[in-house]
Amino acid sequence: MMPREIRRLSEAEVLARWAELYAAGKHAGLDKPPVSAYVGRDPVWVEVAIPHDLYNADWNSADADLSPTQMTRAQKYAQRPSALPPGMASFRGRRNAGKAWVSDGNHRAYAAFLRGEPTARFYMPLGDWQRFIAAVQ
Repeated sequence: MMPREIRRLSEAEVLARWAELYAAGKHAGLDKPPVSAYVGRDPVWVEVAIPHDLYNADWNSADADLSPTQMTRAQKYAQRPSALPPGMASFRGRRNAGKAWVSDGNHRAYAAFLRGEPTARFYMPLGDWQRFIAAVQ
């Protein structure tokens, strides 16, 4: 199975959604985080679906370290009837051994796996997505 593009969004829309998810999840009650780590990477971002064997996350990589708390959170997410929100991923070529790298939303990606879904959804900067697609074709 190949990764696929779902839709394109503006950087501002993706970062606002990410900050909202961040503040609603395990950080509930805290202020939304500063988005400075992601701002300026690309004016266009893409929501994508990536097969589990084509990304490295805290749960499926050689040095996996998903905490017991994250595993419990993933199991709870997997039981929800609604679609799982996208995580955040990037691609840096050979540094990631030809796989996308999950920077946020590891538990949601693992929940998709637990559900038996063939892919997990992520937001990626358009340039990273284009390099990733070229690398996996």
